[in-house]
Amino acid sequence: MSTHVLRMPLMVAMVAMLGVALAPATPAAADEAGTSKVLSLVPEDASIVVLVPSLEKVSRNLEMLNNNLDLEVPQMADAIGSLRDQLGVRGLDEKGGAALVMRKLPIPEPGEDFVGGEPEVLLMVPVSDFDAMVGGFNAEDAGDGLHRFTIEDTDPIFARRVGDHAVLGPSRDAVGDYEAGNGAGERLIEAAGSDAMPTIERSAISVLINVAELGPKLRPLLEEGFEQQMMMMQMMMGNGDEMMEGNVAMARMAFNAMDLLLRDTRGAVIGLEAGGAGGMINVAVAFDEDSELGRYVQAGEGAPKLLSRVPNRSFMFAMAADSSALNMAGLYDLLTQDLDEEIKDNPVLQGVTSALEMAKLSKGSSSVMFAPRGGLMGLAGGFEGVSVYEVEDTERFVAAHRQSIQDMADFEMDMGAGPGAEMKYRTEYEEDVAEVEGVKVHRYSVEMEMPQAMMAELGPMAGMMQGLTGQKGHVAVKGDHVLVTTGRNIDIVRDALRALDAETGLGSDGVIPRVRRVMDMENAAAEGYLDIKPMAEIVAGILPMMGGPQIRVPADLQPLAVAAKTRDGELSARFFAPMSVGRFVRDLVDVLEQLDPGPAPGQPQQPGNGAPRPPAF
Repeated sequence: MSTHVLRMPLMVAMVAMLGVALAPATPAAADEAGTSKVLSLVPEDASIVVLVPSLEKVSRNLEMLNNNLDLEVPQMADAIGSLRDQLGVRGLDEKGGAALVMRKLPIPEPGEDFVGGEPEVLLMVPVSDFDAMVGGFNAEDAGDGLHRFTIEDTDPIFARRVGDHAVLGPSRDAVGDYEAGNGAGERLIEAAGSDAMPTIERSAISVLINVAELGPKLRPLLEEGFEQQMMMMQMMMGNGDEMMEGNVAMARMAFNAMDLLLRDTRGAVIGLEAGGAGGMINVAVAFDEDSELGRYVQAGEGAPKLLSRVPNRSFMFAMAADSSALNMAGLYDLLTQDLDEEIKDNPVLQGVTSALEMAKLSKGSSSVMFAPRGGLMGLAGGFEGVSVYEVEDTERFVAAHRQSIQDMADFEMDMGAGPGAEMKYRTEYEEDVAEVEGVKVHRYSVEMEMPQAMMAELGPMAGMMQGLTGQKGHVAVKGDHVLVTTGRNIDIVRDALRALDAETGLGSDGVIPRVRRVMDMENAAAEGYLDIKPMAEIVAGILPMMGGPQIRVPADLQPLAVAAKTRDGELSARFFAPMSVGRFVRDLVDVLEQLDPGPAPGQPQQPGNGAPRPPAF
């Protein structure tokens, strides 16, 4: 779909520079001044605002990103210089803040066809010399204080000076009638909660979203889209079977979650930043005080302590959550409020409902999936891991876990015509099978039973598939904690019990505390870490045996991370991608491109078949 924004190289270049930019966490006083000035320009009816405190900082950090990742993109080495040289932009105040404002979004009413349309777009650019800027584009006087110019063959762009900024846009009326919102920008930040301004200050680019305005317009469209999805699912799968009912229920729960967010969210801010360690997405959200989410999201900060209670061992995924930060019982009821009781009992949903039922009984939990020992061969017996739950009623929790295991026996999926073509699970639960560290241990197992035809088709891989899709493990209770392990090795129970007592486990030492400090999330209510290094090492070992390339997995590869803090009615989150992961992905792409044989004889070179790639910027 063509829009004025896409047809305007000046705005495209400015927004691209804003969108790719990543900044260090420590804000300068000049950045705060730039933020304050540009916020004062936000109009009253803004739906979305893209905010940049300092163009200079954006340019510096694009240069840093270009150098750290060896991207060799000339435009990123000097972004502002590129704007001057390639588009003729003059008179910019490089230390000032900029904003892109979207208002009057073309959101159709339910039942109406989306016939296109474009939002009203205004770009506020800091200028040291407005006349030099419009003069550089050979702008003509359009009357009423407006200037009109084009770049190459674009539609006209109108410009007007407002204080220390130039207001630009494709609509004469929008630029000419523009008025500052008398505190509208500050009100958008206030609506997003107490962490909104800190999020903006640490980010190079921030997006302010007026959810209070957009939510009521989007909710009917979301409902309409859900109903259409249900019709398509029924056409593809038919009515009446358990799989269909389970999919409908899962889709309804997902719809309820999105609808709940649009209904109860007051405002949101999303920011991007980076330093030498990596890039970050920052989010701040606030909910209406009188809404369910406003009441259910509560203050919590116990995730780091919870993650110190699992064994400190090489891992693939680890997470912890302080359940006091969220009313799980109330949230579960909201997500399932439209489901009939018989659908709630659907076997497809049992895993979800059982997990939520246990979450309702838990005050906090931590889980880890360990890296497989022995590489690929270690996967044959399935993954090993442990979850530690802090609960008030351990007996009830263990009973709920046992029920979740037994419920799997009710699951059955028809994989073809005729009897014996069903895929199902066989479950077992045995009490007091061992004693470890003075604690009695139960044992459970969930094993997939595949149809014989599928087993024959998979051949030698059938055993591995059954190991990966089934589950064996142990359950132990100590004090107010329940430990649930995955894997045949009962030594995991011993390691987990020792870590529980000492609180010197995974979250207390090594890479996770370091990443936590980079994110400034040492009092998080929830956190999660994904370490791609173990799986990358397995893949790197397999590829050469299959005729693939050699891949070097760097020793300093750090985990991807997400963490969230909560206050009453407010939530802030950060998503962290280490620079080491960025460099690894870059090297991986380079290796794969070397395998490209180039074009076939007589065929022209195209990007991706041996031809040089166009600049990324």
